[in-house]
Amino acid sequence: MPTAAAAAAAVSLAAWAAVLVWRRRWRAAATADPATTTISGAPMPSATAAAAEAARRAGRGPSNPFPPDTVVLHCFPRPTLGWGLASMSPYVLKLETYLRVSGVPYILDHTISPSFKGATPYISYNGVQIPDSYFAIQWLEEKGITKKLDESLDASKSGVAEAYRMLVVNLCDLLSIWNWIAPKNAPFIQQTLLGGAPSFMKPIIHWMVRRKALKRYKLSGHARHSRAELLSLADRQLDALAALLGSSGGYGEAYNYDRDQEPSYILGTSAPTTLDCAVFGLLCQFVLAGNARVHAAALAAAGSDSAKPPPPGQLPLGEPKADVEVARAITPAMVRYVRQVGRKWFPDFAAGVSDETWRGLEADARAAQASRRR
Repeated sequence: MPTAAAAAAAVSLAAWAAVLVWRRRWRAAATADPATTTISGAPMPSATAAAAEAARRAGRGPSNPFPPDTVVLHCFPRPTLGWGLASMSPYVLKLETYLRVSGVPYILDHTISPSFKGATPYISYNGVQIPDSYFAIQWLEEKGITKKLDESLDASKSGVAEAYRMLVVNLCDLLSIWNWIAPKNAPFIQQTLLGGAPSFMKPIIHWMVRRKALKRYKLSGHARHSRAELLSLADRQLDALAALLGSSGGYGEAYNYDRDQEPSYILGTSAPTTLDCAVFGLLCQFVLAGNARVHAAALAAAGSDSAKPPPPGQLPLGEPKADVEVARAITPAMVRYVRQVGRKWFPDFAAGVSDETWRGLEADARAAQASRRR
C-alpha cells in the first residue's frame, strides 16, 4: 500500500504533466492570438509569431519566438475582473508600469512559463531571462534599454525609496498569503487570476501554487502567524505607506474629482520613480482587487454561486465593509493615488471605472478609518 508521501508525489507529478501539456497548447494558441501577445498595446503580427513558434518546435529556429531587441514581460493572464485592474500580481503591475513610464516597446507573454528560477513574472530580452522585478529593472537600466527613473534622486531620497521598497516587498508577501493560502479565497483566485486557464486546470494550478507558497512562507515565518497577527502587520505597514503618501501632497481634502490633473508622485518628483511603480502595483491590489473580493463575498452571501464580482457600480458602494481580508488601513489618499496614476499610465483600463465608483471606494476608506478610531 503506497505511503502518503508516495501518493502526494504521484499527484504532484500528474499535476505537473497536465500543466506542461496545457502550457504547450496554450503557447501555440497564444502566438496566433493578437489579444494574448501584444506589443505596446498593439497586436503582434500573428503570422510572424506563429511561424517563429513553428520553427522553434521543428528545431529549425531559435528557442526565442519573439522579435529581436524587444522586452518581453512573462506574466499571468489579464484578470477577468474589471475594476480597472490590469493584473492581480503587484510585481507584474510594477514591471508593466515601469515599462510604460519608460516608453519602451514590450510584449506581454501570458503563457505562464516560469523563469529558470521557477517564478513568474520575469522579463526576457533576445532569449535572456532576467527574473525578479528588482533585478529586471536594474538589468534594463544597466544595458541602456530603459532610462533610469531614479536618476534625479539625491542620497537621502534614494535611501527613503530603498527602505519603502522593502516595506512594499513585505506587504506583497502578506498579500500572497491571503490570495493563495487562505482556503476561502480559492474560488475567487481561480476565477479571476486564473481566468484564462481551462476550467479543469484551475484547481490543479491553484493547488500547485498554494503548495509552493505555503512551503515558502512557512520557511520565512509569515505562514506561522495567525490571521489577526498578519492583519496587524499589514495595518502598521500600510500606515507607514500612508504617511509617506500624505507627505507627497496632491491627495488631501482639496482633491477634486471633476478636475483633470497630473498625478503627484511619492518623492515629490515631476515623473514617477521605481518606488511609484512598486507602490502603484501594490495599492491596486488593496484598493481595487480587495474591494472586488468583498463584493464577491456579498454576492455569495446573497445566494449567488459565482465568485466573480459584477462590474463596478452594480453593487452599492460607500458602506462600511466588515470583511477583514480588506486591509483596514486603506486611506482616501491611497484611493486617489491609484486613480490618478492609473488614469495617467493605464488609461486603457482606468477608463472602465466611473468617478462614482472611485468616490464609493473613497467613502469605504473613510468608513474603515473611522472604525479604527472607535
